[in-house]
Amino acid sequence: MSEDKTSRFAHKEESGVESGEKVGRQKGYKASHSNCIFCGKYGELTREHKYAEWMEGPLPLEPGYINHKHKTTWFPNHLTEGPGDSYVRTKTVSGHPGSSKLRVVCAQCNNNWMSVLQKRSKGLITEALLGGWPDFGSNIRLIAEWALMTTMVFEFDHPLTVDFTAEERKAFKENRAIPSTVAIWIGLAPQAIPSRSKAHRSYVTEVGKFQATTIHLGMFLIQVVSLPELDPYTVAAKGYRWGMRTVWPYAHPLLLSTKPPLQPALLIDKHQQRLTDFMVEYMGEGIREIIPIGEGLPYVPAGQAMPGF
Repeated sequence: MSEDKTSRFAHKEESGVESGEKVGRQKGYKASHSNCIFCGKYGELTREHKYAEWMEGPLPLEPGYINHKHKTTWFPNHLTEGPGDSYVRTKTVSGHPGSSKLRVVCAQCNNNWMSVLQKRSKGLITEALLGGWPDFGSNIRLIAEWALMTTMVFEFDHPLTVDFTAEERKAFKENRAIPSTVAIWIGLAPQAIPSRSKAHRSYVTEVGKFQATTIHLGMFLIQVVSLPELDPYTVAAKGYRWGMRTVWPYAHPLLLSTKPPLQPALLIDKHQQRLTDFMVEYMGEGIREIIPIGEGLPYVPAGQAMPGF
């Protein structure tokens, strides 16, 4: 009888939680945070909505979501030979996934530069999440900064999957510096259900670090990746073949101002998979050493399957 490949990884839903978090701490991935993720200020964090409160107007929360789940999976040695363990941490949170909060940013950052960036982006994001296409070509830097800020915050929903460094977040806060490893695409897809969905996963390899984030707000689809040795022309071509528009690092203003075709109604994990496939294609042989350090899955309403897009 052939060996069941999945049996190599024993999922430990209870005892594995503590072990997985212990491994994470040893690797430098904290399970909790007392410092602002952007400025580093200690002990002055506030609980803020992950999705900006202004979205409630154009994108009201669907009724019937009593609670939801989110899950982090830790693969300490995913592709090595021999047996290994994976650790699963699942948490049930009350309320709609779009109304949940994170306590990772201080009031000063939230009420100042982050608030300014949200207000400047609000008109663009509102039109896009309703299925329109504003003049992104004249606002390339603005939409890139908003997407990166959002991704940097979303990472901390699953602390073991955090990819951007404290230095990168501080540089972004102080100078809006976008790391040279970052690529961003935007597009349109059928209405998200729930109306605010996301997925995040990160990896460490012998050739560098990676992260892939998919954010789906209404009909607005945002995909953010970070890759070592990023080639902007390869990134731009890939986004175009996907039927999306490249925002960063190489964006053509005229093309970005042209409304893209509607993406197929795929589940969020399939959007994530094509990001991973792109990484494999991009890195070639080097990707064989990939070791996932965590995977943040999209919110799933309790007792239901993820409706998808």
